[in-house]
Amino acid sequence: MAASQQSIEQERISERRPLIREDARGGFSFGSVIAGMLVAFGAFVVLGAIVGGILAATGIADGGVAADEAVNASIGAGIGMVIVQFLSYLWGGYVAGRMARGSGVLNGILVPIVAIVLVAILGAIIAGVTSSATNLNPADVQRLPLPLGSLSDIGTGIGIALLVAMLAGGALGGAWGERWHAKLEEKRRAA
Repeated sequence: MAASQQSIEQERISERRPLIREDARGGFSFGSVIAGMLVAFGAFVVLGAIVGGILAATGIADGGVAADEAVNASIGAGIGMVIVQFLSYLWGGYVAGRMARGSGVLNGILVPIVAIVLVAILGAIIAGVTSSATNLNPADVQRLPLPLGSLSDIGTGIGIALLVAMLAGGALGGAWGERWHAKLEEKRRAA
């Protein structure tokens, strides 16, 4: 009796196998990209809070940084944020690649691209709404006792590193998420 049940199950699997192969791979999925972006934003908030806690424990976030230490403090904080950015978009890319069931790298890279577009749109809306409410005089910024030239160069470097971390994390995470489905397909083919 057990042998007949096995043969019936094997026939059912062989009948479904063409359907499994057709449905196993997907392409671009807008829903997957949005889900990956939301996961990346959430992970960034959580991991950023952890980095902020570490900085507070070292005394950097409490205003305990003198003007001559500002450069070293900003480099340390920048490195922490680049790591947070990479891990966040690695996780978001993984979610997009796994949900889309295929084209993981494409869906993973689209996670940071859609996030950048969304943040740019929100930034433009906020700038439009608050443009008349800004009372910051550019001359006031120049009076801060900080090495602004050095901090500007460091900020540019960290900004570029953040963009690279976003794209690399999204692509790597997407490939990692797609890999899960490739393993699943191999198991189904072996059955």
